[in-house]
Amino acid sequence: MFVCEDMTIGGVQRTLVTLLKNLDYAKYRATLMLAHEKGPLLREIPEQVERIPAPELLSRPRFKKNTICKDCRMMLKQPRQLKSFIKSGVVAWKANAREARESYWTDVYPRMAGEKLPSYEFDVAIAYYDGMGLVNQFVIDSVVSPLKMTWIHGDYRIFGTHSDIERNYIARFDKIITVSDLCKKVLDEEFAEHREKIFVMENLIDRKEIFEKAREKVDPACKGDIHFVSVSRLTKEKGFMLALEAFHKVLREGLYITWEIVGEGPEASALKAYICKNNMEQHVHLLGGQNNPYPYLTRADVFFHPSTDEGKSVSVEEAKIFEKPILVAAYPTVKDQITDGVTGKVVFIDKESLARGIREMALDKNLRERLSAQLRKGYCPAGSISEFYQLVES
Repeated sequence: MFVCEDMTIGGVQRTLVTLLKNLDYAKYRATLMLAHEKGPLLREIPEQVERIPAPELLSRPRFKKNTICKDCRMMLKQPRQLKSFIKSGVVAWKANAREARESYWTDVYPRMAGEKLPSYEFDVAIAYYDGMGLVNQFVIDSVVSPLKMTWIHGDYRIFGTHSDIERNYIARFDKIITVSDLCKKVLDEEFAEHREKIFVMENLIDRKEIFEKAREKVDPACKGDIHFVSVSRLTKEKGFMLALEAFHKVLREGLYITWEIVGEGPEASALKAYICKNNMEQHVHLLGGQNNPYPYLTRADVFFHPSTDEGKSVSVEEAKIFEKPILVAAYPTVKDQITDGVTGKVVFIDKESLARGIREMALDKNLRERLSAQLRKGYCPAGSISEFYQLVES
């Protein structure tokens, strides 16, 4: 059983779809539960995967500004939970929505267990993506299984809430999986008493499939002398506002460069406003979420990833497969992916450094060719389905 937040376009969701597509269904049965049945990647889930609905408690309330009305309507149906709702709302105001949901679950779940929630029994239960904070709780509290695993896809120092509630739930899993050696090192330090059950499985990437998808025809690009492409969720930690400021600085110097940004997220409107305010519409194009980002990636002269926080970026790994010159910001775990000056160029996370990196990648053809040549020597993503089988069978 896999439990995930949703199937929106993101690196985590893409790796789950790849894993599901590569499972041996002659040997395994797979069941998927989504807290929110939404996202373009729903259509890519293999037909062999059984889908089961999530209980409402896993998806509501969300304690976010844009869900206040839906949350309140839910409370009108469940007046007994009003006290817990108000208490958790205060947590959201003081801390964040994720900790509020943790608080709400802790208060409400014991009263609802065995009353309204069905029971679930599986040989293996996997909390694959705990985006809003309750997937881990659900797998631990509501699923009966001899092997429970949680997947932590990023740097826990940055992405975790570090609340006592969260830490206690993570510690109760039989196996804690992460995506890189540096991410494991962080977990080893944060959960020192549980080091023996922390494992690394790198992201699965299906080379054959993404090369096939890259052949799809899309609208032609308005390309400058050098064309940058990014593929990412548009959230604050992805660093696009700072990168736009750096790009604008370089444009004012007279370079004719262009940038396509493939992705969607809460920062999209602010980024669009900045582009319009600074008359960058001919140079920077927000393409929104695309089910298939690979045709855009293939036409890049430079793959640009300005993220400030990552685990092991799937988009960076895919850019390496396409042998693209890569410009990345120095997020804490970047050394797990890029060797500066060898497989990509790494720059500090500030406007001047980003601008310097953009300028150098645009002007130095020899640098771009050297970085691509290094990737042509035989880069191969490390994740394999056999690693997954070993994790669930041992």
